[in-house]
Amino acid sequence: DNFNTFLHQLDFYKQVVLRLGWSAFLVLRVKLLSAFPDVVSCVELLPCIFAILASHAPRLPDCLTHITREDRGKFLLKSMADVCKADYGRVQARMPSVEALLTQVFTSAVPEWRTAVAEAKAKALSDASGPAAVGGVDLVA
Repeated sequence: DNFNTFLHQLDFYKQVVLRLGWSAFLVLRVKLLSAFPDVVSCVELLPCIFAILASHAPRLPDCLTHITREDRGKFLLKSMADVCKADYGRVQARMPSVEALLTQVFTSAVPEWRTAVAEAKAKALSDASGPAAVGGVDLVA
C-alpha cells in the first residue's frame, strides 16, 4: 500500500494528522454525499477537511506560507480550494455542513470538545446580547 509506505517516511505527528484527515474524509463522504458520489463532490469535500486540519496546525505547509496567522480564517478555505482546483463557491457552500458534522462527531468522542461546547452554551445563555443557542465549536477559527 503506497499510503502506508508514505506514512512511514513522516514523523509521528504528521502520520496522526494524515490518518485523522483521511478518516474524516471517509466519514464525511458517507454522511454528506450520495451513495455513489462523483469525483467533483469528493474534490469539493477535500478542501474543507484540509482547511480544518491546516487551521489547527502549528505551522502551515509550504504551499500555504503566504497566509499569515491573522488571515487564516479569511483566506485558508480559498487557498485550499485553489490547491485542490475546486470551485470556491461550492466548497464554501459545503463548509457549514462539514463543520456541523465534524463538531457533532468530535464533541461526542473528545471530552475537551464536549466541555468547550457546554461552556459556550452556558456563556451564550448567561450573556443577554449573545445568541440564544450555540451550534458548536468553530473548527476553522
